[in-house]
Amino acid sequence: MEVGLAKWWTALKQMQLALLRAGLRSMRASLVTGAALTLLGSLGVGKYLNSSLQAVDVRRAAALTPDTRKDARVLVIGIDDQAFQGFFDGQSPLRQDHLADLLETVAAHAGKARRIVVDIDLAPTRQLAHAQRLEQVLSAAGSRWVLVTADGATQADSSARAAWRARLCRQGVSFALPAVSTEFGYVRMDHQYRSALADTAWRQQQQCLAPEAPTELRRMALSPHELAEGTTVPFSGDLGALAQMIDALEPEWVVIGGMWGKDDVFQTPFGDRFGVQVHAAGLAGHVRGEREAPYLLQTAFAWGVVSAMTMLAAGISMRLRRVARGGATGLLPGHRFLDHGVRPLLLLLVVCACIAWVSWALGALWASSGYWIPSSSVVVITLVTVALSWNWGRDDIRRGAKDGGMAHEVDALLVTPLPLQAEWQSVKQCLPWRAQDSVLAPWAALSARRRWLEGGLSALALLVQFGLPLLSFGLLLKQQLS
Repeated sequence: MEVGLAKWWTALKQMQLALLRAGLRSMRASLVTGAALTLLGSLGVGKYLNSSLQAVDVRRAAALTPDTRKDARVLVIGIDDQAFQGFFDGQSPLRQDHLADLLETVAAHAGKARRIVVDIDLAPTRQLAHAQRLEQVLSAAGSRWVLVTADGATQADSSARAAWRARLCRQGVSFALPAVSTEFGYVRMDHQYRSALADTAWRQQQQCLAPEAPTELRRMALSPHELAEGTTVPFSGDLGALAQMIDALEPEWVVIGGMWGKDDVFQTPFGDRFGVQVHAAGLAGHVRGEREAPYLLQTAFAWGVVSAMTMLAAGISMRLRRVARGGATGLLPGHRFLDHGVRPLLLLLVVCACIAWVSWALGALWASSGYWIPSSSVVVITLVTVALSWNWGRDDIRRGAKDGGMAHEVDALLVTPLPLQAEWQSVKQCLPWRAQDSVLAPWAALSARRRWLEGGLSALALLVQFGLPLLSFGLLLKQQLS
């Protein structure tokens, strides 16, 4: 028993060392990847690629969400076209007397709701009596309401709105920004605006923002399930039916907004969604604990995946090369085709299968726990490694390691220098005060001018292959951590 455990422990240590060696071998590729990510991050194509991969993650997480996380804690009440034309007589801004009836019904029947978010401009209009009644409804349960802060069309209107906000703030009502973060016309799933409607409702601390308050993006993931198939009750003008639905659902959070026309519509991975549904998805992300992994953890995870994939691809490549180069048949055209054509294709298929599996696993992790590690970092780093370090599978991934099993892989970790040492040794041997110490041919036979030339070229190679990628990688880390 003890002998078996010792063998397993030895095998585990060897596997850990082999994984570390695979990662160290790809150090230069990692730095070049950092430079590539910095370049892609500053270009529209890189942002679009990241947005597209995030959309895939979101759809997969929504499809894998377990029933235990499909609750109706956040309820969306959407005013549809029928209610706009009938209940509100097609008037914009909406009639405030009917708005008072709607909000009074919601407040009365959503007794368990912690916050009621209204994604509609409720600022007073010329109908003074109706405006006063609406203000009374809001003041009756002031701390539960989160309203939209908006500026007026004229100076007088802005002053009136400011006075109205001040009166309601004294009653405990909160005002927040209705802004939604978008990129390439799509809702951003990983960032929301601080002090927006969802953020303010979740914090449950009163704030009275003015329309000119600065907007600040923060890392805050939306709920994929809520955006895909959240609980939405369309309001068509029947207050009695709406009251019965609220009583049956007993929501903890209510978001009310317009779902008529095509003005407040956003594109999402699940198609078009109204602004009220996007705000509800942001609030549900808070409620369900949706959060994105820190950038350093994303990078470390991607580095580990690529290192493990390097070990797998190296083993497959080694066995395929043995088949292609075995004996005298290795020189035949069929075996050369196997080595130069079929083997790289099989390696690329293995890489694609690994990426698909890792992406599925990350989607399942997000769906079950709410912890999101975007697959975009894994995909981009893997593709750069395959292109630059593996030459699309055409080169030997093992980089000259001896055939002899895991033991030689572990020994090579201690004796194989990093590729950067060659350039560094060349630079040192070309220095004038080290010329006499150098006993390596052909350095000793070179003239001083040629040594300066060779040293300059080596320094240039070191700068291009290590210095610039390292600087770009550092800038990328600083940008993501700031």
